[in-house]
Amino acid sequence: MNEVFVFGAGASYASAGTPLGAQLVWEYHRDCTPLKRIDEWGIADTQEDDVVFSNFHKFLEVIERHFPQAVGESARFRNRGAAVYHRPEHLEAKEYSIDEILKLIQERSDNDDRKLIKKLIFEHLSHQFAYPHKLRPNELYQNFIDKVVNSKSKRTASIISFNFDLLLDEVQYFDYMIEFDSPHPSKRNRSADLIPFIKLNGSLNWGICWKCKRLSLYSCYIRRGFYEKEICCEENAKEPFIIVPYENYADKMKILWSKAEHQLRLAHKVTIIGYSFPEYDQKAIESFSTALNENVELQIVDYCTKSDSNVREKETERIKVKYREMFPHLKREFKISLDGFADFVENYQST
Repeated sequence: MNEVFVFGAGASYASAGTPLGAQLVWEYHRDCTPLKRIDEWGIADTQEDDVVFSNFHKFLEVIERHFPQAVGESARFRNRGAAVYHRPEHLEAKEYSIDEILKLIQERSDNDDRKLIKKLIFEHLSHQFAYPHKLRPNELYQNFIDKVVNSKSKRTASIISFNFDLLLDEVQYFDYMIEFDSPHPSKRNRSADLIPFIKLNGSLNWGICWKCKRLSLYSCYIRRGFYEKEICCEENAKEPFIIVPYENYADKMKILWSKAEHQLRLAHKVTIIGYSFPEYDQKAIESFSTALNENVELQIVDYCTKSDSNVREKETERIKVKYREMFPHLKREFKISLDGFADFVENYQST
């Protein structure tokens, strides 16, 4: 029985505390700032901090330019002293999430601002996962591989991910289903024994030179500033090959979407964990709608913090309605769990 597991940000948050969309970039300083040295006068030495988070300071200046309500935030960060920067409450509304900021930037065709935010996404995620900064052990993904994937016969399981973090990548080798011009020597990119792992938004350890279009695969253990040293043609630094919300998919990604659709067509069961099909992800909605067989068994694993049965019933019904609107051709009832990724792994039964 072919089963496809689909991962979104909620899965990585459950496994290792990765930032969700509302936290991404905004909480970079909070998540990753080291303790500061205090001099004999009781003044914090922020020189190193200022260098590490220079792009975050630029980000706050960008936000001030696009949102009058944010004016003063770059100065507040600059004058923080030993304090950790916390976003003020009036900037916690949905319109200030990175997804919505990227939408606005796309509408205004501000390519420099988009590149800065992409760079900060890489810095936030790579720095947070770097030892000793990692918030908590990545045990849940390890348990998923041990208890779920390895309980199935070879090549009957495949994984589709909308995450570009490296939490699942560090657990074991996978077949990324994409050709690299420069594979990392520690990675076996292709093997009949490897599980297909299709990362539809790219990956932090996939480096691309946008001049010659060469794609390189690097180790999972990369750090902030890594790509600044990866120089390709014409002294051009490579960039992490990641696709952010509202950004057009590069040609190299089209083959991955085709392979993801192929896996979905073969699937008898599809389990979606921590992914909500946001409105901006129309490509995902269209691809799944086209590829899913009408008799596929669809399971949605979400997490509801409330124990009240009425609240959980309403949330279950909301999810059912949403999925029925997205995929009206599916004949079978959806299976919905609100107990999260950990509970799914703990109680998984192979079929």
